[in-house]
Amino acid sequence: MTTFTDQFESTNGAPIQYDGRELHAKLVLAAANGDTIALRFLRSADRPVQGIGITCEHCEIRVAGTMAKSIGLWTDTAPKAVTLEVVKAKTGARVIFFNQWRDEKYGSTMYRLNNAAMELVPQPDGSILARCSDGFGEPDFNDLVFQLTHREPGREYLGSRDYP
Repeated sequence: MTTFTDQFESTNGAPIQYDGRELHAKLVLAAANGDTIALRFLRSADRPVQGIGITCEHCEIRVAGTMAKSIGLWTDTAPKAVTLEVVKAKTGARVIFFNQWRDEKYGSTMYRLNNAAMELVPQPDGSILARCSDGFGEPDFNDLVFQLTHREPGREYLGSRDYP
């Protein structure tokens, strides 16, 4: 069977279709200095432990006083609501979000494998609901559900077209 990862690779990261859903490998937001991004965990599977990987291009984020170009937030350790602040942003700055999960045997971080994907659902309030399937087992878009609110209304949602 062809996996979501295989399909994302064959489309160079463009969204794919599955069971009436448009799926993405990641969520990409254009960013500028001072932007804030509110993230709220809504639901997650107990096993394997779920998380959100965050990477920055041409910027950094500040989370709870820590500055970083990349960070992982795990459902078993992070608060339910987290605010990210964009700092040191240059032209073309972007913040990229993807679902990840912790390997139960080795404790390593796993992502973009097998049937890992995100269904991104724009909400009436301008936020984005991300329903994520980890790559463990059959597709299940309740493995991780989180809401993201970018607090700069003029910023553009860039989608997921540049799969690395």
